[in-house]
Amino acid sequence: TEAAPALATAFTPAPASENSRVLVDRPAPAFPLGQSLATFIATEVAYPDIAVEYAIEGTVVLEVEVSKTGQVKYLRTIRPLFAPLDAAAVAAVGRMPRLLPAVEEGRPVARRMMIPLKFTLR
Repeated sequence: TEAAPALATAFTPAPASENSRVLVDRPAPAFPLGQSLATFIATEVAYPDIAVEYAIEGTVVLEVEVSKTGQVKYLRTIRPLFAPLDAAAVAAVGRMPRLLPAVEEGRPVARRMMIPLKFTLR
């Protein structure tokens, strides 16, 4: 059986700006132009063989803090599902590239967010 994780996300695309030196307010961190969290997760998460063998499906929810420089500084599982699936989700999110940080009043800020990763067998 082929498996691929699906994803619902709190990430929002970065708004376009005519002047790249001016930071437009962005309530949540975003992937750089040309990338998306859903695409990244789909290519980075490996569905563990044991989870496929036992047909385990569901959602793992992670809490992530993205620093004002766009780096993932804090990552934990806040709603576990099955240890191998939890580990796969944490490993994939831990490999995320540097993000565009949240912006408030024109200044980058650290922001915590939840990322639910839905594992489904096809």
